[in-house]
Amino acid sequence: MTNAVLDIDTIDVEEIDKEVENELKTTVTIAIQTETLKKAIGKVERSVSKKAVQDIFKFIFIDIQENKLTFRGINSEYLTEATVIQNEAQSNFKITSGNPGSICFPADKLVPIVKRLKAKNSEIRIESNVAVIKSGRPEFNLNGIDGSEFPNTPDLEEKEATISIHPDMLRIMYSRTIYACSASETRPLLTGVHHVLSGKQLKCVSTDSHRLAQYTYDLDKEHPEVRVTVPAPIMTEALKHLSDSEIEVQVHFYSNQVVYEFEDAKIYGRILEGQYPNIESLLFKSDQAGSSVAINAGMFKSLLNNSTVYNSDQPIIIRIKPDLNQLRANTREDEVGAFEEDLSTTNGSGEDVIIAVNVRYLQDALSHYGDQDQVKFIFSPSSPDKPVGMRPFIGMLDNGNEECLELFVPVRTPQIDYNKQVEIEDFKGVAEFEFNPFEEAFKEIQ
Repeated sequence: MTNAVLDIDTIDVEEIDKEVENELKTTVTIAIQTETLKKAIGKVERSVSKKAVQDIFKFIFIDIQENKLTFRGINSEYLTEATVIQNEAQSNFKITSGNPGSICFPADKLVPIVKRLKAKNSEIRIESNVAVIKSGRPEFNLNGIDGSEFPNTPDLEEKEATISIHPDMLRIMYSRTIYACSASETRPLLTGVHHVLSGKQLKCVSTDSHRLAQYTYDLDKEHPEVRVTVPAPIMTEALKHLSDSEIEVQVHFYSNQVVYEFEDAKIYGRILEGQYPNIESLLFKSDQAGSSVAINAGMFKSLLNNSTVYNSDQPIIIRIKPDLNQLRANTREDEVGAFEEDLSTTNGSGEDVIIAVNVRYLQDALSHYGDQDQVKFIFSPSSPDKPVGMRPFIGMLDNGNEECLELFVPVRTPQIDYNKQVEIEDFKGVAEFEFNPFEEAFKEIQ
């Protein structure tokens, strides 16, 4: 009996490794509705990092399984995952040949290709990490890399709570608070919105130390107390998904992450570490105010816009005589000129006010109010060492929830003598007043 001798010298190890590697690569062909593909890519493309140090952050991950497609995009702040579940008729997508697998494509090439697909249905053939994307006559070849190189979804530690909330309500809460976050990384905690979950109430608070925004909402169920600060970029991305959602959104709070779960997408984001500043001492109720005044939001927004003609960076000086329902705003630029406008207020009471404010901060807050809304401003009582014009003041919807508010820190300026009596001469803000430059001339004719 002759024993066969294996000649190691004749074995091409590199060739065998290459064959094994090719066998492990995804080889699959899928048919998919073009609109389904565009929608899924659109949900993750915003999350792709444009200037990442790691090249893989510039890719879009696609996992193809028999009944589900998974798409992912990632950056340094969060990961977005979109899913397509196969419908019963298998008309939204189906595997036509090959086996399930995953692959990554460079987003800056894949996204423009997908946007150019015009036919109702498309076909994607993947072999050895090369895709052929065809929709009608156009055909695109695109090189990819193995899906195993893409980061997994984050490891989640112990869950602290889950809330279910209507997308419209969460959109309001976020749009009313994100704008007041700090843009400076010197105080990282202030670059996010602080979420406080207690009992049935969810409270969102943000501040950049010059202004503060707070909004509260009563939930249907009791929840354990949770305090987490979510970075503004994650919330901004969540806002974009909220506009496409009609069913309730699940928000999962973990000790190290927040996860937004939509009908066909998830956003995973880290939370900011540290203890958020105690802002309760800054807030006060209407019955603690030294003076208050209500004003039509649309008219006040118009006044603020007019005041920025000369210099949008300069503070505006506002004088208020609540008992007379009078408000005057003015700016002065020595080299250019001056602006002045009067408005009648409603429901005014308390001591007179003279204050200098950052116009942009007021504009940001008022942009969330309708033109027909009545906005109430309440001011702390003055004291010998600190006049009312030097104290933070609060804005809110008149007769609205007093826990949904904005707080502003006044600007100190030498243009104001805070100890001087407030005067508004020749007030022109009464509703029936209409400027007529010909009035005096007509009087002379008469």
